[in-house]
Amino acid sequence: MARIGILGAALLVECVLIKAQQVEATVGHTDLVAVLRAVRLDLVYLLVVALGCGIGLSVVKRRIGRLAVNLLFYVAMLYAVVINAASHGYFLATGSNLSWGPIDFWLGHTGVTTEIMQSEARSGQVVLFIVAVCAIAVANGVIPRIGPVRRRLERLGELSFNRSAIVTGTITAVCIGLSVMAPPAGAAMAVSRCMPVYIVLNRLDESSSKSDKDKGGQPLWSDRLEFQSQSDGPRPNIVLFIFEALNWKSTDVYFPGKNTTPFLADLAAGGTVVENHYTVLPHTTKSLVPILCGIYPYLDTAPLEASPGMLPRRCLPHILRSQDYATAFFQPARNFEKRNQLIANMGFELYAGSSDLKQDGFGKLSYLGKADEIMIEPSMRWVDSVRDRPFLLTYLTLATHHNYMTPHSYKPIEFEGLKGNHANYLNAVRYTDGVLERIFKQLEERNLIENTVFIVVGDHGEAFGEHGRGQHDLIIWEEGLRSASVLYGPKFLPTQKTIKGMRSHLDLIPTIGDLLGLTLKQGEYLGQSLFTPVPDDRVLYHSCWFKRQCLAMRRGGLKTIYHYDLRPMEVYDNAADIFDEHNLARKRSYDDTFLELQKSEMLRWKEAVNRHYEQWQEGLRTRHVSFEKPTVETPLSARFGELIEFVGYSVSSTRAMAGQDIELKYVFKCLKPIPPDHRLRFWATLGGRAIKADHEPVFGALPLTEWEKGQYVTDIHTVHIPGHRPSGEAVFHVGLEDAQTHQREPVGQTEAEVDDRRLLVTRIPVTGAPAKTKLTVEQRRELAQAWVSTVKPEVAREVPVRFGDEVELVGIVPHNLETTIGGTVDISYVFRARAPVPKNWRVSARLVRERDQRVIRGDRRRSRSST
Repeated sequence: MARIGILGAALLVECVLIKAQQVEATVGHTDLVAVLRAVRLDLVYLLVVALGCGIGLSVVKRRIGRLAVNLLFYVAMLYAVVINAASHGYFLATGSNLSWGPIDFWLGHTGVTTEIMQSEARSGQVVLFIVAVCAIAVANGVIPRIGPVRRRLERLGELSFNRSAIVTGTITAVCIGLSVMAPPAGAAMAVSRCMPVYIVLNRLDESSSKSDKDKGGQPLWSDRLEFQSQSDGPRPNIVLFIFEALNWKSTDVYFPGKNTTPFLADLAAGGTVVENHYTVLPHTTKSLVPILCGIYPYLDTAPLEASPGMLPRRCLPHILRSQDYATAFFQPARNFEKRNQLIANMGFELYAGSSDLKQDGFGKLSYLGKADEIMIEPSMRWVDSVRDRPFLLTYLTLATHHNYMTPHSYKPIEFEGLKGNHANYLNAVRYTDGVLERIFKQLEERNLIENTVFIVVGDHGEAFGEHGRGQHDLIIWEEGLRSASVLYGPKFLPTQKTIKGMRSHLDLIPTIGDLLGLTLKQGEYLGQSLFTPVPDDRVLYHSCWFKRQCLAMRRGGLKTIYHYDLRPMEVYDNAADIFDEHNLARKRSYDDTFLELQKSEMLRWKEAVNRHYEQWQEGLRTRHVSFEKPTVETPLSARFGELIEFVGYSVSSTRAMAGQDIELKYVFKCLKPIPPDHRLRFWATLGGRAIKADHEPVFGALPLTEWEKGQYVTDIHTVHIPGHRPSGEAVFHVGLEDAQTHQREPVGQTEAEVDDRRLLVTRIPVTGAPAKTKLTVEQRRELAQAWVSTVKPEVAREVPVRFGDEVELVGIVPHNLETTIGGTVDISYVFRARAPVPKNWRVSARLVRERDQRVIRGDRRRSRSST
């Protein structure tokens, strides 16, 4: 019993320290009453757990039972310590408390989320966590053994029944009193939750709040758009430049003098600016869906849109390919959230991510990928290969994503009054603007600008504490929703310089249809062309990325925000209040009745959108299963043992390029029930080297054990050909294997080639990336000209240090030394070679915290810093 109080005290100290800091950060001040209100539910949790443990120990007499009670108590305490520390770290990084959504996302993406957490590691949070855990260990093992403490605890342990009842009653009364205490008002509501309990309830709430899949309702959008061309004139190339996290207020276009996007401002001066352009959901994967498909994304953290077969054939690449356009998508980021499959679903012929763009001189930029300029040369190589056709060239940039890194070749500038992450972000904006300019000039050198329309749009915004939160996933205010948007193409665009009205990412496909002179024959848009006026009371809907955190809708300039009762609802008049500074909720006519109506409409919208996706997901299974033999483009008969017959296949292309996706459609017939350990296996090789190709048939929706005798099953298989692979022949095999023994069923009754009990389905020639050529000495010298000189350059600080007799550090040029945790430090070093340097030597740099000599960050090869 004694240890219960000691462990409770340790957890209480942690809770009070956390809530005091969070209340201060949220409302700008703190006091004892505010902290007590914020921590009251944590106290109830602590007292209930302690009371439950005490009652359990008093009732259970057997040793094994008492051990179980103690174990449950320690688990509850350690769980609370870990969740509180994790939530506080998340709060320090984003300004919001933890929910089940980020935890669920981390469990599914442990690699990249671990890197994100490392980039945001805050020493205070780490120390708090360590202190709390050590306090529990000390409280449990050391304090009760101290003589005076031990004797006093022994006397407390001998309390009479009456005294125990008094203690229990007192604890119960305190619990009741705290639970009925008035919660904090306003924004402080968000930090008043008991996180250990909230996480569990949030998880249960999400499970119970899934859409009713049996519920009817008309589809929100048609699955296919069909067009008729009304124009005989030249068809413009479309360059869609999706500028990561670029909100309107971070550009020179909307706020002249920012000195962040001088080139984009030049384009705007000769083009058209969209005055009020909004994302649907401030997260990149979700934003790509309305931008490129003109439909709402799945309003959930899960990237359901990236499941094979999930998106309808109405996305921009599908539309333009029907008009004989070549299509390609480039990004410097890694394949995060199944990006390659998402892009394949959208219909792009070519996808190139960071793993497809390996080039000398481009090191890792951040935890998500490489420098944006890595896309330029490969994309121009692709443009040269499709010069005989109009093209859609899509870029998705990276540098402006947290943690706002720029390559070493970029020289950062100072922004008055800003330091740390915000200054780094604006420098990343300026760097990306330079990449846009280089792409423009490359196309200009190819005489393609006159026949090209540039569309530059932010996928979402970015926040730096304007409403107490940072980054973008939970930013439902203007800084997260309002994107920069510029169109340039004087030959094709109307003469209007500014597009007014409330506009959405949903409007981009109708706009491009207008530019191409396409009229709809079938289906309908969810958006509206930017070149046509919109009603003054147009309704737009928005959602946060994580589940059950926030929704918003705007009717004309009036925006209402619903936080799922985690904090009060908000209303802003964006016609007069462009920064969401004056909350009008419960003022004038925006009373509780108004707010309740708005809330109901937002929830109906979310339910309808997600129901559409969920019904569609269910339909995948029925669309790919039949007892009637489907049409087969290429018949190919074979049997895997006596269980499955391979009927035939079709392939999207008889030739392919490196970086392209190949879609194969296989048709199988079930001959008899399939044992539970069996699985279909898929192999692909290019030039004898394996390509990742294995997958679950029918999108994982129909396990082999559910296949019925006589049933035909159609499986769609998308294989990505890595962009860095050389030319060769892609070979595709299929087999049926026992997952336990790894023994394959024999392949019989076929005239096709069989290799190691694998059916060879098809061979496809692939045009690969050009072979790498070794740089000559002259080429290396040319690359190094910007970094090497026989004349001593200017340095800001002399640092005369010699490394042996070979190398001397002359001095340094600090570009950015004042930063915050999670920010970057940028320094140029000037060395002088005094003698030939041994080949095995390398430069090693460390960032060390002064007070304890702990290494914060080790070597980092950035861009051309190793030259």
